[in-house]
Amino acid sequence: MLARYNRIANERLFAACAQLDDAEYRKERGGSRIEEFFAGLDAAFWGQSFAYTNNQGKEYVETAPAACSHLFNHQTHRAQVHVRLSQTAVAPPSFDLHRIINP
Repeated sequence: MLARYNRIANERLFAACAQLDDAEYRKERGGSRIEEFFAGLDAAFWGQSFAYTNNQGKEYVETAPAACSHLFNHQTHRAQVHVRLSQTAVAPPSFDLHRIINP
């Protein structure tokens, strides 16, 4: 099931990206802001923890290194491309597991 979901979600993503013209595809969308943010941090930042509530209402506390690792891990996910597509005229496709497996 998950292999099928992965294939279909990737196909949807690639199809949406294929609708972008070259200029829109290559447009800078703020990725350098992340690098600038981290370049400006001092050593004290890495000793902090962050409290947050996830999208299911569960509360968490993460250390700065764990939270930042999570952030950079997400930079490789389809969700990152999904967000980038939402900043264009091309509507991003749905990647919801239940919508792909049981449409």
